[in-house]
Amino acid sequence: MDALIDSGVITGAIQVGRTRAVPADVADRLLAIPLVDKHPPILIVKVQAMRPDESDPRPWQGWNPAVAGDDPDQLEAVRKYWRVANPDNYLGERMAVTTAGFIHAIYRINGYRTHPGNLRAFDIELDTSDEAKELMQQRFSPKSGGTVELR
Repeated sequence: MDALIDSGVITGAIQVGRTRAVPADVADRLLAIPLVDKHPPILIVKVQAMRPDESDPRPWQGWNPAVAGDDPDQLEAVRKYWRVANPDNYLGERMAVTTAGFIHAIYRINGYRTHPGNLRAFDIELDTSDEAKELMQQRFSPKSGGTVELR
């Protein structure tokens, strides 16, 4: 639950001692978000809340709920470094940035670069299409691992 709070999926959490509680109406709203049933080809990447990345010049890695999805720093924070075996399959397709299946943003993949260790850095832009807006009203079933490649 901390990841959902820290990444901005859950708002209005209350600190009670060492426990973070979520109001019932917020929990009900989250439960009411439907699971994605049918979707176009999409690369799902899973992120935590923003944190510093001392090994890279980007301002942070992960999702910063205080910054818009098309902010250059947000783009830099989520576009790399992903283990994706067949990145060519996703050129021109979408990338969903998620925490526990909840979608923060949908991006269009325009290209990629391969870094040491076969880690991919994608060239992305925020997808504002009607299809992306529809996906934003849903959530994916959580899966283990850093990326979930769906075709």
